[in-house]
Amino acid sequence: MENNENQLVTSWDNYPEIFSPEKGVEQQLSLVDLLADLLFTGNYYYYTIDILGQAISNQHPNILKTHGLADIPKTLNEIVELVHSDDMGFVIRAEEAAHRYILSVGIQHIQSLKCCYCFRMRVANGTYRLFHHQSISIVVDSKFRMVKSLNIHTDIEHITSVNNNIVTVMGIRGNNEFYQILINDSKMHSFPALKLTIRECEILRYIAKGFSSEKIAEALGITTNTCRTHRKNLFRKIGCHSVASLIKKSTDLGLL
Repeated sequence: MENNENQLVTSWDNYPEIFSPEKGVEQQLSLVDLLADLLFTGNYYYYTIDILGQAISNQHPNILKTHGLADIPKTLNEIVELVHSDDMGFVIRAEEAAHRYILSVGIQHIQSLKCCYCFRMRVANGTYRLFHHQSISIVVDSKFRMVKSLNIHTDIEHITSVNNNIVTVMGIRGNNEFYQILINDSKMHSFPALKLTIRECEILRYIAKGFSSEKIAEALGITTNTCRTHRKNLFRKIGCHSVASLIKKSTDLGLL
């Protein structure tokens, strides 16, 4: 892989099993379908990264307003330059922790896993705000190595301004994997997996969008009582007593 002299790409070079040196594409996922299945709890934008050359494309226009940019960024370096310099060490370690976990469960599962963590980015007024980052492999080569990734950044300063220093790797598209690791100074600590059912994950996303139990039940084709039971289980498992705390903690845990 060509190294364009940023710390993030340098760390990627240490994982040739993850990142493809090829241009050929196989097993491409639909960008539109993936975005429709994700939840954004604030102002957000997305873009895709071409791993081989670190060019970015499919840039959502919100990226201009959010960061006060005159022109749409075209390279990964332009995104990395927006990250707070004090957070880059965490970003690299979070990426490495996610890569190691993906390799441990099998590279063939890479397209059914997403990586989440937080870091500060410079915004239009020159200050820094906390953003939630999600990354999903959307194109892989014949060895399941990443050719292109979808990256989503959501401004979560209205929810929290404190980085919990947790990286989450969780399943999507029917995959139930859920793994978290706390990155703190020179130590990394794993957390017990929080086991939510696929239905609970669906209902959590609807709750975060402000849907009532009745509206959720109608959308999912279940009874209102069944929906309320799932809601109670969500509050119990995540350890919350209000919708506001549920959304905040779910964001902290990488569930949203």
